[in-house]
Amino acid sequence: MTMKQLCMFTCAMMLSATLFAQETVIEVQGTAEYQREVERYQAEITVSPLNYYSYDQQDKPSLDELTEQFFERMKEIGFDRSRFKPAAKPKYYSSAQEEESIILQFDTSSEAELSKLVSIKRLNGIYVSGGQTYYKPLTNPEKIIAAALKDARENAAAIAKVLGKDVGDVVLVTDQSRLYAGQPDAFYAGEETGKYYLLVKFATK
Repeated sequence: MTMKQLCMFTCAMMLSATLFAQETVIEVQGTAEYQREVERYQAEITVSPLNYYSYDQQDKPSLDELTEQFFERMKEIGFDRSRFKPAAKPKYYSSAQEEESIILQFDTSSEAELSKLVSIKRLNGIYVSGGQTYYKPLTNPEKIIAAALKDARENAAAIAKVLGKDVGDVVLVTDQSRLYAGQPDAFYAGEETGKYYLLVKFATK
């Protein structure tokens, strides 16, 4: 057998093996719901005279004056100024925005405090411009993964029944959620229930 013939024979065998494997594997997604525990909320407040609206531009406060107005308002609703830390400005800010604005960061584990802060809505030249919710790490990933795997097997069994087959062993599992389960969300989303996803391949028999 020449080298070319050997190569063609080997390729044909590999193709046959691949087709055979595809015929005997069912790939499904398994899902399990879990409760997410909030670790903390983080809100961002933008203070900027550029966003201060008035008929007479001469009465527009300076950045320092507007910042003091903000802290006075926060004191009225029960927040000490030490709770607010400087935050990084977005990269897309213009030079004018860089010079005439500050962004303050406020952290709290209390949903009531967050609601109180957001309820101020927009003050003149001051507004809540963004924020995130940070979640605690999963305390029982094994239980959640087992539930998702069970769901995947049930889904595979339904497909196998249509094909006149039974579900066999797990061939491959791809965890689609481990890297994302602890990722922060926008703080106004408020979703307490998360979904864990597995992509699972089963052999059939």
